[in-house]
Amino acid sequence: VELTSIVDSHLGRASFLLNNVWVGVPTTTTEETVDQFVYTVSDFDGDTSTATLTVSGNSFDNVIDINGSGNFYGTSDSDLFLFDTIGEGIATLRNFDLGEDALDLSSVLEGFDPLTDAINDFVYSTQSTGGDTIISVDIDGNGGASDAQAIAQLDGVTGQSLQDLIDNGNIIV
Repeated sequence: VELTSIVDSHLGRASFLLNNVWVGVPTTTTEETVDQFVYTVSDFDGDTSTATLTVSGNSFDNVIDINGSGNFYGTSDSDLFLFDTIGEGIATLRNFDLGEDALDLSSVLEGFDPLTDAINDFVYSTQSTGGDTIISVDIDGNGGASDAQAIAQLDGVTGQSLQDLIDNGNIIV
């Protein structure tokens, strides 16, 4: 297990990079959040080591709740596009800024465990014929790309693989 960085706290969640996947952790506030976790690691001989991990972050400027298909507009500030459910159709996300904005998919992935599951079994990124990035989700990770449902079109965002979006913190699971 490798914890490499911390990003923004939002809507009661702090997010961090665990095994190269952005993971959301419940917190208690939408403002700056500080949480501490104590963990112990044991080896085969029974030796242990205990440490404290402090997690902190700042909120996104805007949280945009995605409730189905249609056009959803980001702002010039940092935006979090929050998917609580997967509806009918695809949400077109306009003004999505790769430098500041993120999609939070943590509520729509059933049973995803970043320690044991591969994110690319659950989330897919493709390019539309117009060049926009399309995000699709297989909610249980069992069906593959053919069973994944397109949920978001990132208008004007081109040439981004799923790994690019994860590495940049644009997808939170």
